Amino acid sequence: MLVDLIIKATKDLDGGEGQVVTYEADITSAPVPHKRYSADVWSVVFRRNAVKILFAQERHTGDGVRNLLIIDMLPFAVHQFITNADASTFAMKDGKPVMAPESATPIDIEPADTVAFAANFVVAANAGHECCFDFYHASPFSKSAAPKMGKLAIDPIVRVDMRTSMSIGLIEELRRVTSKLPAELLEA
Repeated sequence: MLVDLIIKATKDLDGGEGQVVTYEADITSAPVPHKRYSADVWSVVFRRNAVKILFAQERHTGDGVRNLLIIDMLPFAVHQFITNADASTFAMKDGKPVMAPESATPIDIEPADTVAFAANFVVAANAGHECCFDFYHASPFSKSAAPKMGKLAIDPIVRVDMRTSMSIGLIEELRRVTSKLPAELLEA
């Protein structure tokens, strides 16, 4: 899927050929991902300069989780998401949650039914107590061609359905994790 770009800034690289182009892509018109996942719990792990967002479904009998979805994102993509997230989208009023945010659930054992995807764009929405995050990915090839084409090719990855209270807790944790990272990891 191709989405239109708005070129924000262009600057020459110091001491070398080429340019760095900063742009925005409106992916709200992108197709909804066909894959769907209904999450009961979440967690966040920072490892090897990547943020791993873990979504899981709890076992109905016994402890632990029965399956796990891992979304692997680079810190700049997470930072872009939480910077652009409209606080009102996540049941906020006057900068404070109108419902209690749910805390992360430690996921100590990786179940056999685990799948991982890379993503670098997120679109989120909520209606009352229901929320979903749609994850998308643009390849390095797509990103390098985007300024010349004026469009960005993105792939819909997965939609994650969750409670709004989960999304509030998750966004708070993503803000906390990225606030501790060096600035160079938060820049594209």
